[in-house]
Amino acid sequence: MQEKDKDIQMMERIRLFTEQPELISEQQAREWLADQEFLSLLDMHLDARRAAVRQPDSHEAFQQFKDKHALETDSSALIETLNQKPRARRRTLWTAVAGAVAACALLVVGFTFYKKYQAEQFEQRMLQAQAVDNDLTIYVGNEAMTAAQTITTHHPTANTRQQAATPFIINGNEIKVNASAMSENDVYEKTTLIVPDGKVAKLLLPDGSVIHLNAGSRIIFPPKFTDNQPRRVRLVGEAYFAVTHDEKRPFIVECGDMQTTVLGTEFNICNYEGETPHVTLVKGSVRVSTDKRQHVLRPGEDAAISGDEISTRQVYLDPIVAWKNGVLYFNEIPLKEILHRLSRTFNLELVMGDSTTLTDKIHLVVDKEEGVSEIVERLNLLSNHHITVANHQLIVE
Repeated sequence: MQEKDKDIQMMERIRLFTEQPELISEQQAREWLADQEFLSLLDMHLDARRAAVRQPDSHEAFQQFKDKHALETDSSALIETLNQKPRARRRTLWTAVAGAVAACALLVVGFTFYKKYQAEQFEQRMLQAQAVDNDLTIYVGNEAMTAAQTITTHHPTANTRQQAATPFIINGNEIKVNASAMSENDVYEKTTLIVPDGKVAKLLLPDGSVIHLNAGSRIIFPPKFTDNQPRRVRLVGEAYFAVTHDEKRPFIVECGDMQTTVLGTEFNICNYEGETPHVTLVKGSVRVSTDKRQHVLRPGEDAAISGDEISTRQVYLDPIVAWKNGVLYFNEIPLKEILHRLSRTFNLELVMGDSTTLTDKIHLVVDKEEGVSEIVERLNLLSNHHITVANHQLIVE
């Protein structure tokens, strides 16, 4: 394709994207937004539209758009047409106002889609991001928070004034979001907390809600919730939520295609990759929804999600929520599942042969502080397999 034809095609794409988005599919829009040249031209085009809204002169706006893009398209006919309509321009007051309103509306449509796409791309990157030095890691945007940007409260130099100016205060495995340290001009739109295998964390949000995160989990959240808007977070892994009641701002937890909506309550979500997502209600009320189904849970009820379907059952809560108190509670669980949990809890590589033989259902309650070696010894007594720990591996023979 010649350079001139390519420029014309690019202009047509931008016109469709900002003026007639209903004519293009979401997949097509995503492909265009993945093109860096398209993004650059789109930014310049949006700048030109903003100028058009401030000073609604069609000839000047088009010329500015053409100059900014530096395109070699033949626009002389269009400019000549604009110049040949002086009578129309004498009636421009209403036309200019209508044009400005239309341009502003189109700008909102295109820019909203653009920002939504950017947010989705950010979340996908953060779901793949890695913890730094196998420790709790906070990403602000795409950048990991360094030790200089956070304060460990038991550090001798961390005085009250320093803590007051720090967005995130860390004390061991507890992270407090310090919203008072963020001015209105600070941009903390998306923050990610990554809890690697072998660790747990407790996240204290500014609204008073508390989130306990299990090993191998990550959560994406806004450190500052907006007034009169839902409080939204995204979770991969397992977390126990104690949500502060706020009727005007429901708390929404997104897990893939599943969404859990609450006003104020306590519940557990388990959403590890490759496993069936579960929501278990401890007290209060939550609504679990997919694209096609929704169900309001009662205390002691568990919802399992498979595609768009939701299946529920009454459960015994202790085995599900014991982890947040440092207790491993396996209630007639297959050995294979227990081994996966242990590898995640203690950050061990799981090495096993034929996993189809690991079907023994085991009942075991043990404090995590006893250590993996003690737990493995108990498993060897309860199962028909020989399990060992060596070289940072959990080995099943």
